[in-house]
Amino acid sequence: MLNTQAQYRNAIWCFGDSSGIDFTTPSNPVTFSSGMDGRGTCTSIADSSGQLLFYSFTRAGTLNGKWSGQVYNKNHQLMLEGDSIEGEGWYNEMTIIPDPGNSNQYFLFSIHLALPPPNSGIHYSVIDMTQDSGRGAVIQKNIALNNIQSSDGVCAIKHGNGRDWWMITKDFGTNNNTYRVYIITPLGVQFHHTQQIGGQSSTNNSNITFHAISKKILYTTYMGLVEVMDFDRCSGYLVNPLVIESETFGNPFKRYWGSTFSPDGSKIYMTKSDSISYLFQYDLNASNVAASKDTIYIFNNVVGEGGGLRLAPDNKIYLSNVWYDGVNFNYPYPSDSAAYNFINMNLSVINSPDSLGATCDFQPYSFYLGGKRTYWGLPNNPDYDLPADSLGGCDSLTDGVNEYSQNQLSELIISYFQNWETVFINAKDLKGSSCNLTIYDQTGRLVHAQSGKIVSSYFTSQVNMSKFTTGLYIIVLQTEKERLSGKFIKNN
Repeated sequence: MLNTQAQYRNAIWCFGDSSGIDFTTPSNPVTFSSGMDGRGTCTSIADSSGQLLFYSFTRAGTLNGKWSGQVYNKNHQLMLEGDSIEGEGWYNEMTIIPDPGNSNQYFLFSIHLALPPPNSGIHYSVIDMTQDSGRGAVIQKNIALNNIQSSDGVCAIKHGNGRDWWMITKDFGTNNNTYRVYIITPLGVQFHHTQQIGGQSSTNNSNITFHAISKKILYTTYMGLVEVMDFDRCSGYLVNPLVIESETFGNPFKRYWGSTFSPDGSKIYMTKSDSISYLFQYDLNASNVAASKDTIYIFNNVVGEGGGLRLAPDNKIYLSNVWYDGVNFNYPYPSDSAAYNFINMNLSVINSPDSLGATCDFQPYSFYLGGKRTYWGLPNNPDYDLPADSLGGCDSLTDGVNEYSQNQLSELIISYFQNWETVFINAKDLKGSSCNLTIYDQTGRLVHAQSGKIVSSYFTSQVNMSKFTTGLYIIVLQTEKERLSGKFIKNN
């Protein structure tokens, strides 16, 4: 189980139509009134004691003729310069990441428009909490990282060193399986690498979720792709993809909506959003994961479409249903009293999500929002308090910016010689006495593994690649105390 007592920075949820939940005391979540009104994407962050700092959401206005976002401060008011944030009318396209080099500043990442440039792509804004008497201000806005068409879904994962961060997005396009990985350090936001891995997707409605214990990514799409893969918190690479279900085309689509892991990572849950909506469970420990799919609940009420799923700090999973009057698009809700009902004034709860089947104790519409309402979206918050990966081999960090700026002692040198179709791996100043060398192709499949000895802090090896296809390869060198990684391209 996760340590819920320490997760205070994810303790405050702001979502829907003025809804809010305070999980500071996980055994007794308390509702409150937030300042937002948004049907989908929202993200929030608190301080280490669980006091709200700020939150953001989309569908809050228009920018360049498209939907945009806003940032609200701890008083539930628009933050200074917090308007016109690049965004979309989606459900998972924003997240907040603390600046590893400045404890008073935060990066807000967002996706705008899965269409051609100039305004499409990944952006970030910078929030400084020393501004406006501690209420914060957006001091840099809509800095473009790229103008590449992107799918819904921004996933933030704390680096294995316990200080830096990874940020992952997925490209949008027909038959696409390209992920983009950025690294956030005291030096700022930098592009790290792309990877083509896992199943093909052709929709921009998707969800990326990370599980801290199993170190796995869950990626799901509206058309029905369900897959998990391992994520290396030290190198930032995805490996070992398992496609549980592939996308289906034509009409109707599968209409998969929300997805998340159970607390121990043994189960995944999925909602299907339609006139009749469903909650599914998959058992990742089953010999055939796809065959383990179990229908936990059917929402027969045709006006309550299934929406977001989120694992909360109390180790329960919360599900949001949007209410539909059968005529008008359900955002914003009408002002009449009929638009306040049991569907949108409650969240459904999976009380024991690590348990199989009916023993997971799903209770529909069981968490009252104190008179406020929900739409589809729930907060896209990362695990802000995830500790360093003590088993992953990342060097521990103790000194902030100055240490990061120094040259690292250990060095991995990779050289591919085309005429010999051989890659030479040399490493120096290593810590430890033995090591394991692994090579993965660009799909994350392990193609070579060997063990070796470190002699006087050096390791050297060569691998003949003549039997392998052209493309990108990833090399990981793991010792008892550290992990180094690099890549090369075999072009013949």
